Amino acid sequence: SDTFEKLTLYIPAIHCSSCIWLLENLYRLQPGVKQSRVNFVKKQLTVGYDPTEIDLRQLVEQLIIHF
Repeated sequence: SDTFEKLTLYIPAIHCSSCIWLLENLYRLQPGVKQSRVNFVKKQLTVGYDPTEIDLRQLVEQLIIHF
């Protein structure tokens, strides 16, 4: 849709409960992120976001800064 996109990213740097907490609470830290979920075993992050508030590039840049 025009107001919701979902993507899954591989994040090999996920290694502890603090990483999981930070990634699963992205919606509190980053406007435009609506939901996020970590699969620790696969080291994957699934993010739902509003592309009218944050674009893919901005989202990935924020993840690079933190990880």
